[in-house]
Amino acid sequence: MAADTDYPIHLKLVTDDVIEIARKKLTASEQLILLYIQSLNPLGDRPVEINPVPIMEQLEISRATYYRAIAHLQELGMLEYTPSMTKFKVKLTNF
Repeated sequence: MAADTDYPIHLKLVTDDVIEIARKKLTASEQLILLYIQSLNPLGDRPVEINPVPIMEQLEISRATYYRAIAHLQELGMLEYTPSMTKFKVKLTNF
């Protein structure tokens, strides 16, 4: 809990991030995957290791859609991926 509040600190998502996502014209699946990965590290201060299977199941997307979305997000520079570690870091303007 934060010292002067009655609520926990959560996802660091600001208006500029929403505008950046909108300007990139991401698909719904790309948006969901990006936000899902960001939610694993709300402060955006470290890479997170992920397992694609639970993400695909929870978001109800196919394997092909998942990997296409990850590739596109990397191309746009919104995800940084370390292959040997299976870790991602969301890279939005304000993170």
